[in-house]
Amino acid sequence: MELRLAEAKAMKALNPKMKVIAILCDPIKRAFSLMSMNVRNYKTSLQDEIDILNDVVEHHQNEARTFGEFVDIIQPFQKILGKENVLILDGEIDEKKGFPCLFKPAKR
Repeated sequence: MELRLAEAKAMKALNPKMKVIAILCDPIKRAFSLMSMNVRNYKTSLQDEIDILNDVVEHHQNEARTFGEFVDIIQPFQKILGKENVLILDGEIDEKKGFPCLFKPAKR
């Protein structure tokens, strides 16, 4: 959280009128999107992907939380820049493609 506060302060120092657009995706859909992409691109099985996700949730909880901890990411920017300067949008795109989120999960 301290790093994000420092980032927000640096952004505001560069441009006091800074505006931020955050594009978010449902964490469950994000996880499914990542698993689907891995099955398609790396020829793994869906069961292997589910097993990996279960292992991450059980043993690497900090990494697993990146799927849904949007508050920790956005709150520092809202605090420093003001809530009126942080626009939050739904990151859903065409679900016919099988991977509804715009990007794979971000890593911290």
